[in-house]
Amino acid sequence: MFHQPVVRKQKLLFPNIEFQVFDLGSYDDMIVAKVREEANGKSLFTLRGVLLYFDTNENIINVVDNLASIMKSGNLLLISQDFPPLKSNFVGKEIISKPEDIVDKFSRYFYPEKTVWLEDRMSNSSDNWFISVLRKR
Repeated sequence: MFHQPVVRKQKLLFPNIEFQVFDLGSYDDMIVAKVREEANGKSLFTLRGVLLYFDTNENIINVVDNLASIMKSGNLLLISQDFPPLKSNFVGKEIISKPEDIVDKFSRYFYPEKTVWLEDRMSNSSDNWFISVLRKR
């Protein structure tokens, strides 16, 4: 049984794909072993809209370290992060103030395959999106 609504919906849309949700803020040997065993060249890991909510640089580095420990070399990571206008004040700006900061935080273990910055200059809300596919070294 899935507890996350988005995972339940994805499982209905894609019944032949296995989805897993885990807390990257803590390191759990059993989860790491299970995910590592099941991860193969067809695995895709994703983070969507969560990076601005880390309250310290150490916390985000911890998440990057934990994620890297789970993934195998060559696995892909899809990051989608919305931003308010970069000139405004927003939650998380002291940790990630611009899209390039995301690539920088992950660069120890990952290199970007493709990045896209979609900026809506007319909007005053979080309509600006950074999307990146990173490959585990």
